[in-house]
Amino acid sequence: HIIKKKLQRNLDLINEEINEFGEKPWHYGFLADCYYGLKDYENTIKFAQLAIKSGVKLAGQENNVYRRLIDSYLILNKDEKIILEIIDIAIKFFPELPEFIMDKAHVYIMQKKYYEAEVLLNIALDKHNKKANNILVNNFEGKLFRLYYYLGEINIIKNETNKAIEYLVEALKLEKYNSSILIALYSLIKNEENAIIIDFLSAFYYENSSDMKFLYATFSKIKNCKIKFYYRRKLEKYEKDNVDYNIEDDLIAIGNYQEAEKIIKGDLDNIYKLVGNELSDRLCVAVFDLLLMKLQK
Repeated sequence: HIIKKKLQRNLDLINEEINEFGEKPWHYGFLADCYYGLKDYENTIKFAQLAIKSGVKLAGQENNVYRRLIDSYLILNKDEKIILEIIDIAIKFFPELPEFIMDKAHVYIMQKKYYEAEVLLNIALDKHNKKANNILVNNFEGKLFRLYYYLGEINIIKNETNKAIEYLVEALKLEKYNSSILIALYSLIKNEENAIIIDFLSAFYYENSSDMKFLYATFSKIKNCKIKFYYRRKLEKYEKDNVDYNIEDDLIAIGNYQEAEKIIKGDLDNIYKLVGNELSDRLCVAVFDLLLMKLQK
């Protein structure tokens, strides 16, 4: 809300200035920025186009107006042919930047032109790795994870499993709280032992409330994915109130210990099967001790 208020205030100040002194070409870029931040994408397009036509260039910001224009067209699901035309103009003006090349790849993926998209993504990655020196706004660093994710998905389609895993791991390193990346990666390694998968994920996630909450929520989206039981129990250590409703807690609370015991045993069986003998011996003892404490209260 604070950012939105600031953007609205900036927009009001610009409009006051326009009302008093008249509209100037250098206003357009600022107006496009304000409207984009306020999620008014039609006006973003209007003033971004005016800014480009005016020829006025703000030092280091020349690519930013194209960024706003292309993103607004994509968000509004405008004609892909027009979007590609704009992207090609941006690539012509800023050939050293990988961001617009990745935009074109994104549109090709939408059109299921995976070969063409892969070629462009590799070109964009090469340009990024060369890190050409320029003073332009860097809009690419924050989107690099998407490039790796796109390459991962394309290699899944190509049945290039090892390459897909490599790219998705790179994506996860940059954006570990992205469920789509994690689910795609899990789809490739799900046949491994669950204990191995859990150990592998520990390279990316810490045993804390936010990470356990994300992992539990993500694996809960996957049908018949038993790993969620492991992260649910981990999460209960930190935020019992924020874990899914546990009927055994209510059963214990009203003294129906036999029914609670059945559910607890079922959960323990799931965890045991999940993590294998080596990990589950310690885990089950810890969980059983916790549940025993509940029963004794």
